[in-house]
Amino acid sequence: MASRTPRCDAAAIARHLAGPGAPALRAFVERQRWFAAKAHGLTDAQVEDWAALCEDPPLVLFLLRADDARYYVPVALGRACADPARMIGPLAGQSLFDAHWHPDFGGRLLEAMAAGRTLASARGCFRCAAAEPRDHDAWKQAELAPARPHTGEQSNTSMIFDRSLILKSIRQPASGVNPEFEMLQFLTSCPGFTHVPRLVGWVEYADQYGQTTVALLQEYVSNTSDGWTHVLTRLGGLCARLVATDNPGAVDAHGDAVGEALGADMYELGAVSGRLHAALASPSTLPTFRPEPISREDVGKWCRAMVQDVEGLATDITAVPRIPAARAVLEVLLETRRQLTHVAGSLVELADGVTYKIRCHGDFHLGQVLKTPESFAVVDFEGEPARTAEERRAKHSPLRDVAGMLRSFDYAVHAALTGRPESERGALRPALEVWEGRAVRAFLDGYTMTAAESPARVVPASAEAIRRVCAAFELEKACYELRYEINNRPDWVPIPLGGIARLLT
Repeated sequence: MASRTPRCDAAAIARHLAGPGAPALRAFVERQRWFAAKAHGLTDAQVEDWAALCEDPPLVLFLLRADDARYYVPVALGRACADPARMIGPLAGQSLFDAHWHPDFGGRLLEAMAAGRTLASARGCFRCAAAEPRDHDAWKQAELAPARPHTGEQSNTSMIFDRSLILKSIRQPASGVNPEFEMLQFLTSCPGFTHVPRLVGWVEYADQYGQTTVALLQEYVSNTSDGWTHVLTRLGGLCARLVATDNPGAVDAHGDAVGEALGADMYELGAVSGRLHAALASPSTLPTFRPEPISREDVGKWCRAMVQDVEGLATDITAVPRIPAARAVLEVLLETRRQLTHVAGSLVELADGVTYKIRCHGDFHLGQVLKTPESFAVVDFEGEPARTAEERRAKHSPLRDVAGMLRSFDYAVHAALTGRPESERGALRPALEVWEGRAVRAFLDGYTMTAAESPARVVPASAEAIRRVCAAFELEKACYELRYEINNRPDWVPIPLGGIARLLT
């Protein structure tokens, strides 16, 4: 355990952050990776509710209201955190900081889940629960080891317990049933599907308005990296080999120069994705997971939603003056609006009982899979953060997931080029675009092979129809990406903007 800190109870911390410490709390939230409105900034951050996880050392679970959004922020009081980005401010001669960076936080929360503790709060309570008995080997191993926060760039925050368990704090929790919670429960019960981590425990907040999941404890999946890192590492090696040749833009006809091993990986990733959707299309007694035929009403609703997204995005851009090349963005969106009816019309090929809608991943890309020694594992089933809880739990065509992964290949090419000196990018671009085309074909080949085994048909019969439908969903995804980049990474706006332009040609 950490050394003792001067006495300062949880109530004193809550009073401070609700009063004199409020400006420091607001500044802390605004600079975090998980803060979702960076383009607009933050006007106000207030304490909504809190509960003491532990008084010695002081560890407190907070729900904050940051303008119109709710955030889950565990806070610790102790010696100054080594990472200044996690600091909130001083109190009682010590420092307030993000509790994930306190050495006792992970273990204390693990104990609370294993014991099924309920932590009383001012307006309700935080309930900690376990999905399996504490004598399971994963529990035993985790309790003996310190937890360390994952330092990668995430919209949530994770802690790893000695490669046995992983705790994920859901930074912007939505009221109601958490999509990832129920997806993991369902998928771990599907016989033969082993490409997801097992659900081990959770923490939920409850008040008079209902329940909100704020943390999930899962089995740790042994991996070499996430899919994004894996692909970028391989593409970096490809770029280095191409630059070493006399003609880096040339591509070997047999594909050696674009990495046959990586192509095989994309085929396997496609196969895993098809197995995921086949599992989600299994017959179920649960209405929320029962496959349903896609109707023309579904298609019409999806098309209208696409139009509304584009129109809303155009409105958002005019309201945020600091967007780079705002005029160019608006011109592309205007063209998107003109062509959307034609592009989205291909979704009719899903209707009239041809395919079924099912529960889907909802935010499928290379960062949402782990590269294991043998294959891939799928993680993070929350859905797109900017969607409502109802939208993230809705049944949809699984080709929407497929489109998300195809868009991720485009992002990987841009990221690989950005990692090279500017003088090399023009020569490397043709080879990487060839790689992207081959990666798309390999992924779709692996996907259609295993998706064809689904109990309910989830894709059209022809490869051409699949590609047309994917293109419509890719356009929808690129518009979503554009909104995300505007709010989080304005320098990345050209990536989805270029994707939209290509999809419209």
